[in-house]
Amino acid sequence: MHERGALHARGALLLMEQGASDARSGAQRVVLREDGEQPGVLVARFEGFPLQFVNTLRRIIMRDVQCVAAESVTFHQSANAFWDEYIAHRVGLCVVEGAEGDICLQAENADAPSRTVYTTDAAAPNDGHSARFAHRVPLVYLAKGDSLRMTVHVRRGCGRMHARYAPAVVWHRSDGADATALYIQTHGAMRNEEILRVALEHVRRMVDRAEREADRPQEDRVADRKN
Repeated sequence: MHERGALHARGALLLMEQGASDARSGAQRVVLREDGEQPGVLVARFEGFPLQFVNTLRRIIMRDVQCVAAESVTFHQSANAFWDEYIAHRVGLCVVEGAEGDICLQAENADAPSRTVYTTDAAAPNDGHSARFAHRVPLVYLAKGDSLRMTVHVRRGCGRMHARYAPAVVWHRSDGADATALYIQTHGAMRNEEILRVALEHVRRMVDRAEREADRPQEDRVADRKN
């Protein structure tokens, strides 16, 4: 079983590394396309792969593929009509990208009748790597004289730690006699193709570890379990 799983993972990775949206190797074929009915959804059609393998990819994407998310918010000053919990909840619903780190946001409304504070008002280095909000989303309204100063703490994790770290919504369905279609809809922190590639790499490493463990003498494995 482990040997077949490793072959499937390595075969799918090899097909994806060919850089084509439609790649074939013997009886196996992987076809990548955008879902015509659901924008932003990647459809990966696996031909010649068992359903168990595709379902393993689905579970790994949901549980083990790591991405960044807003973990907590520290309020340094919050002089406005909104509760801190409400603002923190709004932040938690926003997609972040980049590396682990802090996002600092400072805003005030000195003399205007009202001001809308957006995620893009946060200070973020334009280096393509630092933690930052992925989209421009309104957070709060500030009346005249209001202010807000907070720090968003961005951490990396996976879905088994908390649902906020799950990188995508993913499901699969039968697509012919010997084919299964895997649907991936990213939340925005990672690209759909990147999520699939990371999941395949995870399967390959997982199977390799199982193979190495199976090759060890039984006495060593029993001793490790006792320790």
